[in-house]
Amino acid sequence: MKNRLSHQAIEQLCDAVRCGVSVTEMCQSLGIARRTYYRWIARGRVETEGLYAQLVEAIDAAEAQYRDALKTTVYRSAVLGRETTTTRPIQDPQGRVIGTETVTAQVPPDADLALKILERKNPEDWQPKHSAAWHEDAARLGFTPDALIDLILETLETLKAENTQNIKTTLEHSVCIDTDTTIAIYFSTYHKTVSRL
Repeated sequence: MKNRLSHQAIEQLCDAVRCGVSVTEMCQSLGIARRTYYRWIARGRVETEGLYAQLVEAIDAAEAQYRDALKTTVYRSAVLGRETTTTRPIQDPQGRVIGTETVTAQVPPDADLALKILERKNPEDWQPKHSAAWHEDAARLGFTPDALIDLILETLETLKAENTQNIKTTLEHSVCIDTDTTIAIYFSTYHKTVSRL
């Protein structure tokens, strides 16, 4: 089968893709070089019919099936949770293992995973929003908005003054106040921190 594409090879490649097997492992199991596989794919993208075009069509469909299966698994884990099964030893009073038992537990839904899915699926509704001015001012200071917020929060963690919590609350909600105020708070906090070190 080396270097010859066949219907059987297409089936084997698609089965491997549906299972999430890497291209390297897929090629090794078929006994072909990776460059042969990529040459077949390149040829199939150029040709409109024939075995190579069928290969590309079948691989694209298998990749879509694999992605759908992954999405389903992630969505179920995020929304419904999942079940885990473990086997543990059963011991007698002297501590000797006398058997095993299988324990099944329900893992609750993963709220963080659900939020990540929502952020990717509907970024305009779920991703944190920074005003255009915040982006410009952060860039002017040489930071991304998130990096600037991280720096501000790191600086705040070093403070030991009584008003730390009030400043932190203000900065965490900085998207609600104007950018100049936020930067002024940051620099005054920074200078206080530096003078205390």
